[in-house]
Amino acid sequence: MDLRQMILSSILLFGFVLSSNYDDLSYNKDASQSHTAAGTEHGAQNAVDRNTTTCMRTKPIGSTSPDKTAWWKVDLGGVYNIYSVNILFKNYDGYEKRQQGRFAGFSIYISNSKDWTESSLCYKSGHQLPPLNSTTTLMKSGRYVIFYNERLDGVTYPEDYVSGTVFTELCDVIVHGCNTTGMYGSNCDMPCPVNCKVNACHIQNGNCFECDPGWQGTYCDKECDYGWFGQDCKQRCIGFCNNNVNCNHLSGRCDNGCANGWKGPLCNIEQNLSYKKKSTQSSTAIGPHDLYKADNAVDRNRATCTRTNQIGLNSPVERVWWKVDLGEVYNVNSIDIFFKNYNGYEMRQQSRFAGFSLFISKTGNMENSSVCYIDGPILPPLNLTIFCNAYGRYVIFYNERLIEVSYPVEYDVSFALTELCEVNVYGCNIAGVYGNECNIPCPNTCKEKTCNVRNGRCLSCKPGWYGSYCLRECESGWYGESCKNLCSINCKNTTCNPMTGHCPIGCVSGWTGPFCSRECVRSYGENCKLPCSPHCSQQKCHRFNGTCLTNCTDGFYGEKCDIADPTDERTWVIVGPISLTVNMVFIIGTSICIWGVFTKNISISLNKQPCVKSRPYTETEVTTETATYYQELAVPADREAYSNTTLR
Repeated sequence: MDLRQMILSSILLFGFVLSSNYDDLSYNKDASQSHTAAGTEHGAQNAVDRNTTTCMRTKPIGSTSPDKTAWWKVDLGGVYNIYSVNILFKNYDGYEKRQQGRFAGFSIYISNSKDWTESSLCYKSGHQLPPLNSTTTLMKSGRYVIFYNERLDGVTYPEDYVSGTVFTELCDVIVHGCNTTGMYGSNCDMPCPVNCKVNACHIQNGNCFECDPGWQGTYCDKECDYGWFGQDCKQRCIGFCNNNVNCNHLSGRCDNGCANGWKGPLCNIEQNLSYKKKSTQSSTAIGPHDLYKADNAVDRNRATCTRTNQIGLNSPVERVWWKVDLGEVYNVNSIDIFFKNYNGYEMRQQSRFAGFSLFISKTGNMENSSVCYIDGPILPPLNLTIFCNAYGRYVIFYNERLIEVSYPVEYDVSFALTELCEVNVYGCNIAGVYGNECNIPCPNTCKEKTCNVRNGRCLSCKPGWYGSYCLRECESGWYGESCKNLCSINCKNTTCNPMTGHCPIGCVSGWTGPFCSRECVRSYGENCKLPCSPHCSQQKCHRFNGTCLTNCTDGFYGEKCDIADPTDERTWVIVGPISLTVNMVFIIGTSICIWGVFTKNISISLNKQPCVKSRPYTETEVTTETATYYQELAVPADREAYSNTTLR
């Protein structure tokens, strides 16, 4: 035996001696495998029965098999600190190298979950063939130990690997470790540090694999650094804690409360949605630079105030407004307004403040906004909190002194200045939530997922839903936002899609279209699927029953002009050919008669004339016969009985 083999044997022996001091965690524990070879003696449990003559066996994997992967798994029953895994692979006399080639390339995973794909790889066999009795030192913790091997198509494996037909045959799998959770040491008699995650640590030295949230260090005995908290101390404190103290290193909460203007469990929800947001106003009074600018009302400094030009009888201006853009659409809960006060002039300021209105808008226009508050008729306090459950991006302060309006006698109608020192808008700075901590989602069926910031009731429902929390579907025959719209009476069964109002099962006779709102044209019946008869004049028919509204075309009759006239057919089929034949016979016969008379007259004329040259003019004697078969024709008196004919 050479020196290298001696060293390797010594290491294996030392590892075996160490592992023998630990508990057998896998004996008779529940085992499973990816698939099982044919037969009843190859079950997964054979690998943990401590009988090396019984072995589990999977179906073959490799290039000659449809299966390409195989796994075997044992459930230790709890999370334990593991020292090593010993695997005894099946051997056959004379086939040791073949078995090593099948065993080669295997991996060992450890997991706390049944899904081994969520596990961590602890060991993978290399290019060299492994011994059939293999011990792997892991120093891990976990509940499930998984053996895995594969022979994938398209992968080139080392030459000694068997890649054609690979059976997985495990005769014994021994997991050594401490069978008491949270213990380590050679005798498993020392507890893991208290802040080790899942009470798991290195089985020999007690180092934590992971720390509980809020702790760091080798033994998880150090709190997170200032400004950090949570798992592995990787989460930054995001809140504004009172007196600028650090957040809780475990939870990130502010143990001593939130700084002014912030709320929520992490003190990261700004109570004042309007703070330092962009503000504008209808006009700005003349004064030193920026003294009366609109942004003074959102700077959290009550000593700086806005001021507009005056409105009232002594001014050409009748209306004034101030507006803040919150930056996004939020659920607004309440608004605090601090109007400018002067010592000894409180009532005057109240009279200038009186009659104002508040609007919440998504667009910035009062015309498309929700009225949040209208003051009057008694004078308001100069510091006022208004509860307003609305949803919007813009908060608008508005006041007016119209000439044609009579105001309460306490109102200042001549010289009303608007001076806002602070406008604080409170609500949730996260869209779609409500509650004191702004951590409860609005119902999904609320329109735009907006709800009352205090109780979660929907401000409006999505199409197809109704009720305070929009949890009830539209009843049959209704649809749209908050189910306020009636389905068309032309929908079949008067039912429609509760969201769109479309008629899902079609239209009654005479109607068509998604809402069954279009009358049939040149068609009739349900959904106008039946065309009017082409034999209706202009193809016009009754849209309900198909009856022609005009006359039928020639050759057809009936209510729908769909019955052909049989008499009309015989006239053309029989009389037509007969008439044609008679006419042809008449024409031919007449032609023959004319031709016969013509030829006969010619022959008679030729027989009476002598064969001498005639003169240009020939006199013909008229003879009278005693009997004639011809009718006498009367010759007019002014004409001779015969005329001379000149031959040319």
